[in-house]
Amino acid sequence: MAMMMMMYDEIDSSDDASIRGNFQGYFAEGESLYQHRDYEKAAQSYTTALEFKPLDRECLVARSKCWLQIGEVEKALSDAEESLCGENKTYHKGLYQKAEVLYSMGEFELALVFYHRGHKLRPELSEFRLGIQKAQEAITNACGCPQKLKLTKDGDLSFYKQHKNDNARSFAVYASAMRSHHNSRANTTSRHRSTTGRDVKPAENQKTVETLLGEMYGDKLFLEKLLSETSKVSIVKGDYDGKIQEAIKDGLRYLDSRTEFWRQQKPIYARRFERQDQRRQFTVPGSHQCYAITEIERIDQALEMHQPSEALKRARACLKTAGSWTLSQCPRLPEIRANLHSLIGNAYLEMDNFKLALFHHRRDREISSQICCEEGLSRSLDNIGRVFARCGQFEQAITVWEEKKPLVKGSLEQAWISHELGRCYLELKDFDSAKTYGEKALLSAREAGDNVWCMNAWVLLAQSHVRLQDYGPAVEAFEEALRLAKLLEDCPAIQAISCAVDQLNKSVKQCS
Repeated sequence: MAMMMMMYDEIDSSDDASIRGNFQGYFAEGESLYQHRDYEKAAQSYTTALEFKPLDRECLVARSKCWLQIGEVEKALSDAEESLCGENKTYHKGLYQKAEVLYSMGEFELALVFYHRGHKLRPELSEFRLGIQKAQEAITNACGCPQKLKLTKDGDLSFYKQHKNDNARSFAVYASAMRSHHNSRANTTSRHRSTTGRDVKPAENQKTVETLLGEMYGDKLFLEKLLSETSKVSIVKGDYDGKIQEAIKDGLRYLDSRTEFWRQQKPIYARRFERQDQRRQFTVPGSHQCYAITEIERIDQALEMHQPSEALKRARACLKTAGSWTLSQCPRLPEIRANLHSLIGNAYLEMDNFKLALFHHRRDREISSQICCEEGLSRSLDNIGRVFARCGQFEQAITVWEEKKPLVKGSLEQAWISHELGRCYLELKDFDSAKTYGEKALLSAREAGDNVWCMNAWVLLAQSHVRLQDYGPAVEAFEEALRLAKLLEDCPAIQAISCAVDQLNKSVKQCS
């Protein structure tokens, strides 16, 4: 009897090992296919793996990512939700994936719920914090300020309802047809809410929106004018004009969501690079340039997720692959190479390898200068200055950023470079210059309508005033920074600024 029990144990153990081996094999195959962007085959491999372990949460999340990449959002949502079943309700990867799927479907409010839930469970993970920011701003862009949500860690939400996805193509088709009857586009006007009930950002934000949307900003102006014109006509529910208005609103909502997506997901130079490629229509599936742009986007994402090793690995592999291409195969090969050197430099900078970071950013500058690429040159000077600043070589950083200043475009970028120059002067104890650049940063940030950079500029001004022993203006500057930090719900900034204000108030009292 004992011998038979041992035999059964051995059989069971052997079966378990076989199941584990098969599962791991198919799962690894899926991972490899996903890395090579063959999402359909990757999904098939994950499906086979799940036949051996049907409820494996990691595999469900992995397959959900594949479905999302190929546009099967319902399947992606189903797998993400299944990864949270039973004892897995607090599985952070499942929560994040569900939030990402909902965000991609335009369900920004629901996405925000799950970003918040994941952030409460794993506050150290930056992806949840970034998710909260992009969802909140997407909601604000679409329909005004988001409602405050009271969330708990317990249980899962079951109130997800199916909505019709906004048809992004409908507005484009309609806008193209209507544009043939209009010869010009109107300038945008400042308004907080139109008669149709759609929120519109104040005029001070339009420059930032224009930077983010690029060529599509003209479409946004055109649709806003069209919406204003149709709203003046008496609309009967269900008639043709009503359908026109809905198509226009769909288009504007789509552009608003794209604005926020680009703002949150990609650095400004990557956004410009991608939009140029789209305008020149070179992203033909299977082409060399299509491969390069896809890789650049993935490298950007890895850097945003604080995965410099992964970003470095991908960027070096892509640069090596591009080394065998010719200009006939890839007309914009030099620009792609310059962009990859920039990304490699950023990865090394995040890894605190300043020497190699500087080398690759200088290669970016050299290539960009050779091909007369102004944006590449601006990008490389930006990054070289950052490397010097991180090394504590503030005078060199100032020299490089001063060279970059004529290439700066837009209020947002102007706010950034003025702030960084001010920080360098503050470190060099040139407090008057630091204050001057703090004032310039504040003016540009206000023009761009960006509260984050307004807050940073106020902090710089406050620190400059403290060093100049102008305690009254310093207190006022810190209080403005604190007000904006609370508005942004930036807890670390609130804590740091509050401590600075308390210490400054004590110093003022002691002096008096």
